Amino acid sequence: MSAAVGIAWTAYALVSGGMFLLSAVFIRFYQDKHRVEPLATIISIMALGTTLSTVAILPMDVFLVSSTVDSSTGLKKDWADESTIFWMTLTTQAVYYGLYSLIGLFSFFLVPFAYYYYTEYSEDQDDRQHALTALRSTVGFGILAGLLFLVGLFGRPTELPPYIELDWFNHLLNESHGEKAISFVIACVYLVGMAVFVGYTAPGLSILPLNLLNGRTRMDAEHERLAHQLELAREHQCEIQAKYTGENSIKERDDRRLKSLEDEERMLVHRLEELEQDSKALKERVLHFLKPFEAAIGVFVLFVTFIVMISIFIALIDKLIYSICGPQCGYIIGQAGLFHPMNSILEGLQRAFPLDYIFMVGLIVYFLMATMFGVVNIGVRILWVTLYRIRRGATAPQGLLFSSMLLSLGLLALNYSIVSFVAPGYAHFGNQVYCNSVDGELRDCSDQADLIVPCDIYGPTDICTPTVTSTLMDRMLINTPSLSLLYYYTHWAFLAIFVAGFVIGLFRKPSIDNKDNEQEGLLDARHGHHEEEGNHGDHHHGSVRSIGNYGSHQPSRLSQARVPSVSHYSSEEDTQT
Repeated sequence: MSAAVGIAWTAYALVSGGMFLLSAVFIRFYQDKHRVEPLATIISIMALGTTLSTVAILPMDVFLVSSTVDSSTGLKKDWADESTIFWMTLTTQAVYYGLYSLIGLFSFFLVPFAYYYYTEYSEDQDDRQHALTALRSTVGFGILAGLLFLVGLFGRPTELPPYIELDWFNHLLNESHGEKAISFVIACVYLVGMAVFVGYTAPGLSILPLNLLNGRTRMDAEHERLAHQLELAREHQCEIQAKYTGENSIKERDDRRLKSLEDEERMLVHRLEELEQDSKALKERVLHFLKPFEAAIGVFVLFVTFIVMISIFIALIDKLIYSICGPQCGYIIGQAGLFHPMNSILEGLQRAFPLDYIFMVGLIVYFLMATMFGVVNIGVRILWVTLYRIRRGATAPQGLLFSSMLLSLGLLALNYSIVSFVAPGYAHFGNQVYCNSVDGELRDCSDQADLIVPCDIYGPTDICTPTVTSTLMDRMLINTPSLSLLYYYTHWAFLAIFVAGFVIGLFRKPSIDNKDNEQEGLLDARHGHHEEEGNHGDHHHGSVRSIGNYGSHQPSRLSQARVPSVSHYSSEEDTQT
């Protein structure tokens, strides 16, 4: 067996380890610092890391199949005999099924169990009783997984796939009932992932590049805005106090207004202190170092985003025109009839492995950040009902579990999207080529290099080896034609939401980050509460209190006041909601 196999698996092992490390950093970044729950943390990290590792198999899979063909002759290399390729693809398939099994375990058991463990927590029960209560609530998910598996095992599609005289196509149909059942369960999980892809990833991709270009989430902009708000709050306090100079009492309305301004000042001072602490962190020092390159990074990210969107749009049109079997098999195409820009980029980078691997890992991380950006700004919600807000350093364990599951499902949808829409040629055959000159039973293109052509589904199966990733995806589409149609039209919705979000983002007034928005909401709520009380208090004239304890305005005393963290206020609000 070639050394290429060992190189590929070593690279994948390193990337997979890096993905789990990235998951740990991601989860710890959003985890509530005042409520660290080991079970929720570990499950969230493992669920996200497993999905990232699953998506990261694709470049390694492409490299393996591409390394079996000699590009100068269009024939298989000497070491790439039938037995070697069988064991090579079987190993990759076993890793895939193992990771998919873990994703199913997290989706249908571990994440729901941990969620119910913290949601149904009661001080009257011990840990064993908590676990039993959560286990009873999780049984429904296990039953759902079992039913899906049984439907995939014994169910038969109402419309059989068309008969096509292609060895590649017949190979997709030649599978065991167990593989069909697993494919059906995976297809159902992918369908949920498509909803996340449309609802969170598309808005995130439309706004995140613009945020990088505007630079509106930087700490210096936050500091300037908060300092201005603090100055206004102190000026308003001085104005109220000036009205009662020389008097011993203050009206109840002004008293409540003054209290509200004091609360606002304390929260702003606390936020400024947090910013000062964050500015000393390593992450912020790195961001400060990269600040001069921020616009260039934003332009590059925007360029990559547009390339991805254009590739998806071209693939949608391509499938509609050139599909070998139309809607009956999810618009699978045999050979791209239109130019795919991302396909060409990845195929070019694949010639200098691991450049395509580095690019793909960067693309995966970017989609992860875009999805998380959507989750943070939209929140974990069902329709118009917000269940949890995802906040830096202040996310409850339940919100952490929810967000890790949303990210995992969104990344699974990305895996399908890359194979079927973003770069279908690269994901199916990589850089494999074959000699299209046959003399009897021999292929010889030594004198006809122009007859060495890229592999596609019409190529000879003894030379063109499809990737395991594309085989699993295409098999899933053929065995679930109704779901494959939903996947296709979901990408139209994905493009529509991206365009709408991008247009809105161009004309939307820049706002401060999510954390400041939450504080402003709390302050507005406090102001509204005080005003309401003030209006009620107007019916009782003459209500006054001594102003002697105010004296002159002392910002230093207020600045040093001990105040509760913003996450504490937010957690109380979430609980009441």
